[in-house]
Amino acid sequence: MAKKNKQTSVAGKRHSGGAVGKNKGASIREPDALSEARQRLLQATSAQEIAAAAKQMLHIDPACVDAWRCLAPLQLDAGKSEEALISFSRALRIEPDDEKLLEHYILHALTQEYYFDALCAARHWVDVAKEKPVTATKLLAGLYGLLGKPVLSAEWGLASASIQPLASSDASEKPRLSVLVLGTQDNVPYHYDHSQRQVMINEGHNNLMHMVDRGSISIHSLSVDAAQEQPEVLKQLPEIDVVYNSITDAGRCEEALKKAKKICNKLKLPVINPPQEVLRTTRAENAERLGECEGLLMPKSVSLGRVKGDISQPVREAIANNGMKAPVIVRPSGYQNGRHMYLIDKPESTPVSISDEAEVYVLQYHDVTFTDARAPGHRFHPKYRAFMVGGKLYPAHLRMGHDGDWNVHGEETRKAFRKFPWLYDAEKDFIENPAAHFESDAWENLEKALQILDLDYFGVDFAVCTEEENAGKVVVFETNASMRSFLRQTYQNTPENDAALDIVLAAHRMFCKRAGVSEWDFEPPRGLEGPAQEHDFEADPADPTVTHVLFSGDLQGHGFREWLWHELHKHNLKGWLRNLADGRVEAVVAGSKAAVEHLLKDPKGPEGASIENVDRERWTGAVPQGVRVHETVDEPVGVTTETAEA
Repeated sequence: MAKKNKQTSVAGKRHSGGAVGKNKGASIREPDALSEARQRLLQATSAQEIAAAAKQMLHIDPACVDAWRCLAPLQLDAGKSEEALISFSRALRIEPDDEKLLEHYILHALTQEYYFDALCAARHWVDVAKEKPVTATKLLAGLYGLLGKPVLSAEWGLASASIQPLASSDASEKPRLSVLVLGTQDNVPYHYDHSQRQVMINEGHNNLMHMVDRGSISIHSLSVDAAQEQPEVLKQLPEIDVVYNSITDAGRCEEALKKAKKICNKLKLPVINPPQEVLRTTRAENAERLGECEGLLMPKSVSLGRVKGDISQPVREAIANNGMKAPVIVRPSGYQNGRHMYLIDKPESTPVSISDEAEVYVLQYHDVTFTDARAPGHRFHPKYRAFMVGGKLYPAHLRMGHDGDWNVHGEETRKAFRKFPWLYDAEKDFIENPAAHFESDAWENLEKALQILDLDYFGVDFAVCTEEENAGKVVVFETNASMRSFLRQTYQNTPENDAALDIVLAAHRMFCKRAGVSEWDFEPPRGLEGPAQEHDFEADPADPTVTHVLFSGDLQGHGFREWLWHELHKHNLKGWLRNLADGRVEAVVAGSKAAVEHLLKDPKGPEGASIENVDRERWTGAVPQGVRVHETVDEPVGVTTETAEA
């Protein structure tokens, strides 16, 4: 800190502060007392000495920018975020064009969720930026996206691309592969992700390039929009092994894909996900190309074109003129995660409107719901996801809604899995052996059909139809290259995380093959860390500790089994668990002694639950080989009973 102060402060300098007046550049001679305090600040070696000197300077001159600048980081270190933000703000009022101050202020305003303050400061930063103009402009675009201004976000995104059409990130270790990544900012808003503190593009692209081996792969990101305006940038490209077209939305990004196609034609290099093939993955063309494939059921899809406002009558006409029947789904193109998607049961009496102009599709709804004896009176709405990588289909995850939750995404799945944690077993079965998970040849039929699309990396959401006339057929909800991996958002050691790792490694092998380079081993980015990673608990020890556990207290009805399922995975443990009729929860856990002790020493349970007792004994029955949720029983099993339930 003292070194930093020496760079920004000079003892005995001319003093410009708030007391001088409004004339730009006006100054007075710095008071001797202030110069002495500044010298103490320069010589300070501890946080306490720096704080004392800064406060003395402010006592002499409350508008001393160097003092506010030095005080803010100390306040942050002390956990006084609000005070630090005020200090940065006061320093900025004195030196509003200081880029470092602006950046610090914006980042800490975002930490405090003062988004409008951060936006206004970022807007000024863009005007004065000399050191980091691209960073400032991208951040402004991200903040506009965060605050629900997609048009402004996309425009500022384009502005950032015009400043830097080509951005290179060299391999941090031994370079083995050079990849040119084609992207677009046209009609695609940025978004500031508060949790990761990053500016990201969530629409029109996938996130594959965030998971490649950055130690051995040099990534050169090219804006196809800027390249069209500045064609000379293509002459500045380094040696490239393979091109990855990361523009994925055939509807929203049609013009950008055409630009990308021209670039690929000029470069004459191997291309992963060729733009001309992505252009053919509109809903209508997917339905036409896959509709005749054996065992598939492609929902009829009718485009209303680009529309806005009340579209009730066009929806009714699309249903009547195309042999469709209620219920139908209405959704605009270009949005992910089920946003702006509606199920219309009674189109003749249901008003339908869209606020922003977009291409809108009417889709035939097909029933894929099912019942299960473990949940009498409930219906489940599944949505499976898989990825095609290099012509092979890989399972990714299972999402599930229940009792009317047909638009299945994260929140619906959390509710269903919390209430019915045996659904985790269904997901595990799907991931470990997808072909055997379905009664018909659904998996084989799906893989064969998707090979028609001629893409190298893309996702598919699907389920098996339960309508009598179409029973056993695969209903393809959506298939495109925009689907994203949740590798970083899932806990390590869970089936979903393991599946995501397999997909990333398959993509790695595909890149090497297409580029004509030898494969090499690498550790992909891992998921969220739990106690197993924090304490280095051994996985699958040769001589595991196996314990039978009875939890008692206010447990059932609070998601206790789901919590315990997650905790077993977070601790690198195996086991099974189930509810007992008297309100207790029974489990057998197996793994390293340290992990078992850590889990059972003082378990907290999920929110709303309270654990009164944890009774445990050594288990001499079969050792669990996975993590399973069993059905409720009346009495716990005897601890010495050999059981096949493991």
